[in-house]
Parts: sequence; C-alpha cells; structure tokens
Amino acid sequence: MELQVGKSYRVKNDIFSFKAGEVWSLVDEGYQAYFGEHNFVFVNAEKNCHFMVLRNTSDEDMEIGCHLDRYFEEIEGDDNNFIPLSLDKKDTMKILVIGIGVIGSIYGYVFSKAGHTVTHYLRKDSKKNNIHTLNVHILDGRGHKKGLSYTDSYSIEHATEKEYDFIFIAVPSGKLESVIEELNREHITGTLLIACGIWEDKNYLEKLLGNRPYVLGYPVAGGNLEGETLNACLFDHFMLESKAKTTIDNYDDLLKLFSDCHIALEHPYDMLEWIWLHLAINAGVISVASTTMENYSNNAQTTEAAEKLMQSAKLLKQAVKSVRETVKIVASRGVVLKHYNNELLPYKLPTFLSAPLMKRMFANNILTQKIMTLHNNLPDLLYVCKCVYEEGKKKGIEAPLFYKNCSRLPM
Repeated sequence: MELQVGKSYRVKNDIFSFKAGEVWSLVDEGYQAYFGEHNFVFVNAEKNCHFMVLRNTSDEDMEIGCHLDRYFEEIEGDDNNFIPLSLDKKDTMKILVIGIGVIGSIYGYVFSKAGHTVTHYLRKDSKKNNIHTLNVHILDGRGHKKGLSYTDSYSIEHATEKEYDFIFIAVPSGKLESVIEELNREHITGTLLIACGIWEDKNYLEKLLGNRPYVLGYPVAGGNLEGETLNACLFDHFMLESKAKTTIDNYDDLLKLFSDCHIALEHPYDMLEWIWLHLAINAGVISVASTTMENYSNNAQTTEAAEKLMQSAKLLKQAVKSVRETVKIVASRGVVLKHYNNELLPYKLPTFLSAPLMKRMFANNILTQKIMTLHNNLPDLLYVCKCVYEEGKKKGIEAPLFYKNCSRLPM
C-alpha cells in the first residue's frame, strides 16, 4: 500500500488517536499532514509516502511502514475537522554533533527524526569523512518497557555553518579539550551540551570553556559502530543539569528539544558530581568484570565479560563490594553521598540481597542487558578505571579489592 498525496485515509481500528497539538514526524522531509479525529490527508508533498514514523501511538508504531494496509484505508472526500499539525519551521533547531561517534550518532538520529536540523562536524583529516549514511539497528526504550527493536537509516549531513542553537559533544574520555580547541579555532558558536564522562573538577571546566555557554548532561544510551552500522540502545530518559545551576539563555529550548524526542529529563542534585559517581560505579563494576577476561586485545572479550558478570551472583557480589570502595573515592572529593541515595541504594543493601536482585534485573531487563553488552570500547573502559584508581591512590583511600583488580589491567 502507498499513501497518495492529497488523498484522505481513515484508521481501521482504535489503536491510534490523533489529537490537536500533537506533532507527527515523517521520515522524508517536505511532507505536511492535516489531521482530524481519526483521519488524515497528505498535502504539500513532493512524492507519495510508503513509510511514516508515528509519535505517542501504540506499541506497534515503528512497524507501520511494513503494514500500512493493516491500519489505514482510503476514504472519499475531505474532513472539515482536519487540523494542521506539522512541525513549524520556526520551531526547528540547528544542532551540531561533534564527530560520528556512538552517542552523538544516536542522539543526532533522534533529534533529526523529531524534525530538527542536525549536522555533524568532522576534522578535515577524519577517517569518517566518507560516511554519509549510517545503518541503524536500535533497541528503542521510548514508550516501551522492554524496548522496540527496529532498523532504519540515518543520513549524515556534514557541517558547513558556524552558528548553531546547540553543539552536542559526546566524545571519548579525555578528548574534550581538543574539541573545544577545534571549535575555537574554527569560530563555531552555540550552546554546548556536554554529554561526556568528565572526571575533572568545575574549575577545570570553567578554565577550558571560558565564556562559552554550556550545560552538562549524560546520555542514557549506548552501543557501538561497526563500519557504517550503528548498533544502539536508547532509554527513555537523559540526565541534564538543572536550570538553576546553569546560566545558558536557551535552556527552555533544550527542554523542548528532548520533549520533541519523547525523552524525559532527570536532574540530579549536582550534574558534575553525578557524573563522577557514575564513573566510579562503572569503574567498580568494570574492574570485577575484567577478572574473567583472558586478554585485553579485542572488544569481543569485553562483551563476553559483561555477559558473565550479569549471569553470576558471585561476580555481582564482588561488583557491589568494589563499588562501595570506589564510591568512597568520590566522597573524598567532598561529595555528600546522601544527595544520591537513589543511585547508591543497590550498593547499600547486603550482598546476599543485592546480588540476586541485580542478577534478576539483568535477566528481565533487555534494555539493560543490551547496553551492558554493546558498550565494549575497551580504551574507554580502561580510562575510567585509571582515573578512579589514580584518585584513590593519591587520596590514600582504602579500596583493596578495586586496586587488586585494577592492577591486572593495562591502564
């Protein structure tokens, strides 16, 4: 079945409902749709449409491209109740994504699908300059408890302009400084959304960023890139610095950006402290998972180690004990841990309770399983362990289990 330009269609059953004020985003640009209570019509389109992405609909929304005839039928005449609900051009934002990395590509894809203009910045000598399309294999947790698995393609537009609403930075640990230097050198401006694992303190950030407007965030997504294929896992929320703790003047636009993507925002007590804590927890877990690895030469070993950890109550007990040690290292920086009780609760329970609970959670939560196994970039994982290890040693914090496991790693 093909949706014809100018024709009207009716929903065959009750699984979809069209509401005034709700935006539907079409995969191809140039479409505008008018909606009634249960009808819609394509207008101002250059070609007919085989596929569309629906928002706020049923669990089957992403499958509609394959089964249009199951859901829609053509009807005669017009509907006077049609309401124009296409995304207004004035509401679109210009987003620059730094590089073609996993996290940047995931959120760039999502921002683009929501109707915003997304381009990617690459250095002139980047090996990825010849990438113009990514094949996307994604487990999407937005609106689906277990996640919805589907494939798509993401057209990579390369940056040519100098001014943007937001610049999304999600680069490997320790690479932020070179990115800021590049932006300064090329005179590229826009509010920075820094979604990196930052181990440095606030003074370092302020000195590095100077007068650039910025806000800290942290992705709840993961995956890997294999050539031009993006294997991704996306959760339905994103960690973002609260408005009260940032001075950017377009914070409300940022809220709208994520709202357009149906991604909820969570605001921790202090975003930078939360990132430190998150990295410390990761380091504790990674150091234990690494004990099952025979060598550190390939990513497949990392994926296998994650699988073994999730399936072993014994290893999970060790991980809980290790995290308790790494959390003390973060506390030595003056972080008040009671502000992060929700994040730390699983590690406060006795291990005979927490380990089986975590094992059951991993067994039942496909999204969490996926993000654990897809995040297999070994240099990144080792860098996190190195930062926490060196901080603990410098501060003289007792963390025997963590230090012992880290001593085996090629940090």
